Amino acid sequence: MVESGAEKLSPIKLGHEIISFLENCSIEATPHERDRVEDFPTYLDVGSTVYVAHPPRLSIDDVVDMAKRLMQVGYSPVPHIVARKIEDRKQLDFALGELAGAGIDRLLVVAGDPAEPAGEFSDSMAILRTGLVTHHEFRQVAIAGHPEGNRAVGPTALRQALLDKCTFAAQSKLDMYVVTQFGFDPDLVFAWETHTATDNVSLPVRVGMAGRVPFRQLVRYAMRCGVGTSLKTVVGMTSAMTHLAHLPGPDELVTAFARYRAANPASRLIGAHLFAFGGLEPSARWLNAVQAGRFTLNQESTGFELWPE
Repeated sequence: MVESGAEKLSPIKLGHEIISFLENCSIEATPHERDRVEDFPTYLDVGSTVYVAHPPRLSIDDVVDMAKRLMQVGYSPVPHIVARKIEDRKQLDFALGELAGAGIDRLLVVAGDPAEPAGEFSDSMAILRTGLVTHHEFRQVAIAGHPEGNRAVGPTALRQALLDKCTFAAQSKLDMYVVTQFGFDPDLVFAWETHTATDNVSLPVRVGMAGRVPFRQLVRYAMRCGVGTSLKTVVGMTSAMTHLAHLPGPDELVTAFARYRAANPASRLIGAHLFAFGGLEPSARWLNAVQAGRFTLNQESTGFELWPE
C-alpha cells in the first residue's frame, strides 16, 4: 500500500480532498488517436486540457495536426515540443507559428529521449533560448520534472537545468510550471518538492501518474521511461523482473497526494496529470467517475474503488 505519511482525515474529508486534487486534471493523447478525436466528447469533457505526446516515428507535423484537431473540437491542447526531435530553427518556427495561428497558447517543452538530437537542439533550454516561444506569444509553458532523476542526465546537471529554466521564466515573465515524470512512489515526489524548494524553486507542479493502463504495458513504459527507482521501491523486483508483486493504481496514488496536500497547504503540487499511453478512453472514464465522486474508499482509506456502472 502507498502511504503518504500525512495526517489522518475522515473519509468524507478525504473524499473531498481526492476530488479537489483531480479538479482540472490534465490527460495525455497521442497523434495515433487523431481519427478518434471527434469521439472524445463521449468520454472526455469538452474544455479539458489534453497534452499531445510526440511518440517515436512520428513528426512534429503530426503533433501539430493532432493539437489543431483537439482545438477544433473544443479541448485545450498542450502539444509536446521535443527538442531532440526538432530538425532546425526553421522547423521549430513553422510548427510554433501553426500552433499559435490555431489559437493554441500552451506548450510542454522537453529534451526528449533520443540519444542523438535530430538537429541543433539538445535540450529544452535550447528551444527556449531561441526566443520563438515568446515571439509567438505562447501564454504558458510546462517543463519536465524528475523526482527520480533521469538516467541520461546526472543529478547536478538536472538540478542546474531546472534552475536555468526558473531564471528564464523570471526574466522573460513566462508563466511556467512543472509536470513530473510518472512514478509509483509518492514519497519520492514529496522529497523532490522539498529538495527543489531549498533551491528557491517556486514553480507550480502537476504530478504525473499513469492512468488506467494494462499492467504489462505499464511496466514496459515504466522501464522505457527510466522510473525503475519507484518500481524497485514498491514492488520488490526480482533481478529479471519476472515476478512483480503490486504496482499502486491511480486510486492509491491520488489518495496519497490528496492526504499530503491536506497536511501541507503550502505545497506546490497543484494537481495531477494522467499519462494514458495511447489509451485515452479508459483513463478518461476513470477520471470522470472520480471527479463525480462515484467511488468508495477502501477499509484502510489508502485507495478506492469506483461504483459499478
